[in-house]
Amino acid sequence: VNNALVPGTVIKVFPSTTPYEEKVVIHKDIIVEGSGAESTIISNQNRDFAVEMTAGKLKWCSITSQMNGAKVSNEGVITNCVARECSGYGFELSNGAKILNCVSVNNTGGGFYIASRQNPIVTNCISYNNGWGFGCPNDGTNYNAEYCCAYGNINGNWYKYNLGSNGITKLPSSTDQDPKFQQAGWNISSSSPCKDMGSSAYMDPNNSRSDMGCFGGPEAPTFPEVINPITTLNPDGTITINATGVSRY
Repeated sequence: VNNALVPGTVIKVFPSTTPYEEKVVIHKDIIVEGSGAESTIISNQNRDFAVEMTAGKLKWCSITSQMNGAKVSNEGVITNCVARECSGYGFELSNGAKILNCVSVNNTGGGFYIASRQNPIVTNCISYNNGWGFGCPNDGTNYNAEYCCAYGNINGNWYKYNLGSNGITKLPSSTDQDPKFQQAGWNISSSSPCKDMGSSAYMDPNNSRSDMGCFGGPEAPTFPEVINPITTLNPDGTITINATGVSRY
């Protein structure tokens, strides 16, 4: 998605009933904007990252892979996305990267692998039912994972990758309680311990304190999730799209 694009370009990805079966690589200051985690699925079944970024922003997508989900470093930002059913871990970040209001769920490896101390930031994120929750390679101090939720991760919620114990220190702003996802999708219930408990530096679109998870924060997808889109090519060359919209916010 980098060729012939100028910085600031916004690429909007239409909803689809089938995954986009290719690796997405972003090395420019551009924005790739999906149509919601249920409708824009980036998949790589070739034992490689599905997403690799050193710059730009990715939002409103879900990510799955036969290896690890997304690798983001330097000035890359991923916000309001879901990494799920990866054979490795959902998100890897290092060297100043930011992951905000994302969910990592049902990954065989870990949820969030924070690979360096060079100021990567994980905020308002939820790690649920993975091999492990939030992990780091060595001594688990000075890694920035705050206002996050880790719950139900098989080998521990806060994990040191090399030794398997005494990993990232759970900060007081984070929680080990059940995020209470609603049955459809990954939005949290009104009684969730993640509700209005994200960072006070970020606000939800309704001007309340941010929620944790992919439906919280200033870039929460307030638009309806588009499901079951049907595209028809008409004889005159025009295209008709029929779809159903479901509000998840």
